[in-house]
Amino acid sequence: MMMMESHPERRRLRGQRGFGLIELMVAIIIGLLVITAAVSVLGLNRQTFRVTENLSRMQENSRVAFELMARDVREAAGNPCGRNLPVANTVVDGENNFWTRLGTGIRGFEGGEDFTDNNVGNRIGGTMAIELSSASASDNLTVVSHNPTAATLAVNRSDHDFGVGDVLIVCDYRQVAIFQMTGPSSSSTVQINHDRNVSGNPFPGNCTKGLGVPVQCTTNGTPYQYGPGSTIARLAGVRWYIGDNGRGGRSLYRQFNIAAPQEIVEGVNDMRLAFIQEGSGNYVAPAAVTDWGRVTSVRIELDVESFENVAEGFQPLRRTVEHYVNLRNRVP
Repeated sequence: MMMMESHPERRRLRGQRGFGLIELMVAIIIGLLVITAAVSVLGLNRQTFRVTENLSRMQENSRVAFELMARDVREAAGNPCGRNLPVANTVVDGENNFWTRLGTGIRGFEGGEDFTDNNVGNRIGGTMAIELSSASASDNLTVVSHNPTAATLAVNRSDHDFGVGDVLIVCDYRQVAIFQMTGPSSSSTVQINHDRNVSGNPFPGNCTKGLGVPVQCTTNGTPYQYGPGSTIARLAGVRWYIGDNGRGGRSLYRQFNIAAPQEIVEGVNDMRLAFIQEGSGNYVAPAAVTDWGRVTSVRIELDVESFENVAEGFQPLRRTVEHYVNLRNRVP
C-alpha cells in the first residue's frame, strides 16, 4: 500500500523538473548571440555617429576658412586713390613690410618661396601661401587742411576710428603718401599727425614728416601739401598660410598687419593656390603669374582631415575642398 501511494508523488516530481544541461547550454548560446548582435549594432551606430560628427566638423571648418579667406581676397587691391600714381612711403623700412606697402594688392608664394619680408616661423615648408593688401576709406573722410611743417592733417569728421599706430594713406589726383599715424592719442579727433618718429614708438615709425616724392628720410624730407578734399584711408595687410600648431598637427593661419598670427582652422594639412590674370581664362600656379597687378581671381584648394581616426585602418578622414574667389576691385 505504501508503494502504491508513492506513485502519484513521483509523477508530481517528474512534472516539476527544471532544464537539463543541454537545454541550459542552448539557452546560454542563444543569449550570447543576442548580446553579441546588440553590442555589434551599438558599436556600428557609435562608429557611424563618430564619422558623421567628424565629417560635419570638417565641413564646418572648411566653410569658416573659405568665408574668412574669401572676404580678404575680395577686398584685396582695394584703393580709393587713382591707379599708377607716384607713391611716397614714409614709414621706416615701409617697402619691406607687407603691411606697410600698397604693392599689387595680391601675391601668391610657392612652397619653397619665402614671404617678401621674412619667413613666418611656424609656416610649413613646401606649402603655398598668399599675401593681400588693401586700403579701406572711412565714409566720406577727407582732408580739410594740411600743415606740412607741423605734420598735421585736419579732417572733416571725428568718428573715423583711426588711431595711433595705424598705417594710413592720403592721396589726391597727383600722388599717394603712406605714413603711420603718430597722434593725437584721443580716440575722437579731427586731427591726424604724421610726425617723424624713428624711435619706433609706435613701431616702426616715420622716417620723415615730408609726404612728397621722392622720399627723403630727413626731418622735413620732401615737402608736399595735400589740399581740401584729399582722401584718407587705412592700409591693411593680411597673410594666409599653413602652419605648425604645436600640437603635432597643421592648421590654417591668418596674420593681420604686425599682429601675431592667429590659428583659424585646425586640421588643414595643405593649401594650393592658382590665379587668373586679366585677359586669360586659365588658372596658373604662383610661379606662372607674370603680373600680380592683373590678377582677377583665385582658386583655393584645402586638404582637411578629421580630428579623430575614424576612417578604415584607424586613420583620419581626409577631404579636398576648393573655392573660387574674384577680386571685387578688379572685376568689371
